[in-house]
Formats: sequence, structure tokens, C-alpha cells
Amino acid sequence: MERLLMVLAGVGIALLVNRFVFPYKLTDANDHLEEMSTDTLTSMLAEAKDAVAGQTAAGSHSVKNLLIISTMIEERARVNLQTAGQEAPDELFAPRRLAANTMYELLMWKELHGIRPDMTEQAAEILAGMQETWSEHKSFAEMTDQIRQRLLSEPVLENKVILSILMELGTKFDRIVTDRLDWQLSRQA
Repeated sequence: MERLLMVLAGVGIALLVNRFVFPYKLTDANDHLEEMSTDTLTSMLAEAKDAVAGQTAAGSHSVKNLLIISTMIEERARVNLQTAGQEAPDELFAPRRLAANTMYELLMWKELHGIRPDMTEQAAEILAGMQETWSEHKSFAEMTDQIRQRLLSEPVLENKVILSILMELGTKFDRIVTDRLDWQLSRQA
């Protein structure tokens, strides 16, 4: 009987400490999910760059796993928003989902059709630039315009496909950065 009372007292103390001393709110969970999503996209971008440059054997398999993880993060964020009584519109998650899918599409294209040697170096260079821009939380608009110029002057159809995939990826990352800045400004207001 005494042991049962001690266990109940311990549970009560733990609940009080959890509630008042170390509270973990839904907003904290959503912030952590956003960080996890950003880290996942960062890892996908690094894997895509390495796979296009031929520096990794894993290729689309590791990106596929990261794509699955990003989908799970998105679903958890949706559940959290619904639990809080907020809407979870597709527009909120679309840029991240499309960026992840576009990276996977790029690697599947590489596996199924290959990338010409002259384009491999350009694509790896563009992806490295995207990595740098993403890590600095800068706009991708200038980079996307440069890719568009390369696309317009590219005579080889296969290279145009790769450049259009990269341009779409840059557009999605730019939207993520813009949305993130808008969200941070709205939280401060």
C-alpha cells in the first residue's frame, strides 16, 4: 500500500513538473517539425548534389528515404494544426513537398536516362549554389533567372530537361524561403 502511494505521489509530481516547470506546447512541436523539415531538405539537397556529381553510390535510395521522412513530418504537422483547431491547407505544405519530389525526380531521371557529362558538371555546380543559398536563407530568384537563361540558350533537349528540373527546384526553394520570412515577420507582429 505504501509503495502504491509513493508511485502515485511520484506520478503526480512528474505531471506537475511537466505541466509547469518544463511545458512543451504544440507551438514548440511545430517549431521542431519545421526545423526537422528544413534539415531533411538540406540533407536531400546534399544527397542530390553528390549523386548528380557521381560522388555517392546511394543515389535515389537515400533521397527516397528522406522523401518518406519529409512526408511523415508534413503529416505530423497537419495533425498538430488540426489538433490546435487550425486549418492545414495544402498551400502551407506544397513548396516543401514539391521541392522534395523534384529532387527525387531529378535523381530518377539520372538513373533512368542518365545525364550527359557536359551537363553533370553544370548540374552539380547549380546544386552546390542552391546548397549555399539555402544555408544562408537567401532568395533563389537570381539563381532561378540564371538557370532560365542557361535553359533558353541550351541546344540539347536532354540538358534542357535537367535545367528545367533545376529551375523548378530553385523556384520551390525560393517559395519556401519567402514563406518562412513572411511567417517569421507575422510571428513578430
